[in-house]
Amino acid sequence: MIGGAKTRTVEWMLAALMFGWGAAVLYPGEMLGNATNRYLILLMPEDAWGVIAAAIGVFRMSFLYVNGAWRRSPIMRLIGCFLGTLWWTALFALYMRAINDGAQVYPSLVFYPTFILFEYFSCFRCAQDACAMGAFGRTPKENA
Repeated sequence: MIGGAKTRTVEWMLAALMFGWGAAVLYPGEMLGNATNRYLILLMPEDAWGVIAAAIGVFRMSFLYVNGAWRRSPIMRLIGCFLGTLWWTALFALYMRAINDGAQVYPSLVFYPTFILFEYFSCFRCAQDACAMGAFGRTPKENA
């Protein structure tokens, strides 16, 4: 097991959080109707945010599931972590913009940066796993 289960545990958690975020937003009613989320709604409808988050979460979980069975899966995991980094960074940036415009501060102020930090960590570990497996076209001995 290259990279150890600890890395994938963090990836599973982040993928589940992203899927859960998307599923919650897709739940009937206005989930993003407050002032803190107004910039999200200005960019695209609430349902679009939910579908994108849930889809990325499912994508990530599917490649975590097949991890190890397919040589290139660390690259797919890396893509998933990179998408997660972009996702949480976008949410945090839009959240901070709303706060700067006077919106109420919520606990997300702490959550999003934490998610971003662990997504970066997961990207690094996925890249290590991919190199160790030779997924970039090199054998593991060439990586040393």
